[in-house]
Amino acid sequence: MLGSRRTTSKSKLADQTEQVKTPKIRSSPSNAQDETQPNDIATQLYKLELKNKAAMRTSTKARNATEQTTRWIGKLEEQIGRMVNAINKVTNGINTVNAKVATMASAAENVESTSRTYAKPEEESSPEYSFHMKNFLKDPMSLH
Repeated sequence: MLGSRRTTSKSKLADQTEQVKTPKIRSSPSNAQDETQPNDIATQLYKLELKNKAAMRTSTKARNATEQTTRWIGKLEEQIGRMVNAINKVTNGINTVNAKVATMASAAENVESTSRTYAKPEEESSPEYSFHMKNFLKDPMSLH
């Protein structure tokens, strides 16, 4: 019993290989939905709407944050401008005081230099005494 060999025809072999290559998967009817069903389209539209709203919220938040940051920067620029003006006023005040001190110092130097040019009156070699002092300074022993 060596058995008889059966050979299949070429057409049957091709059919068997195609079935192996592309198996068909069947799903249960409750899970399978057609993409064109109204519920699926409504779900897709709802998801798109949610994505759109999220994007709009994000862009609104970004716009609000940008506007707030712009306002803060504007306030900072105003404060910096006020500080610069105050510093300039203080600097101008210091420069004015320095200029007045310089003119006063030069005027004082001029006064000192003019007073030095005048000769001071020389003191007499003998001191001036009052009448009573003259009498007191005399030697009492020499009076006798």
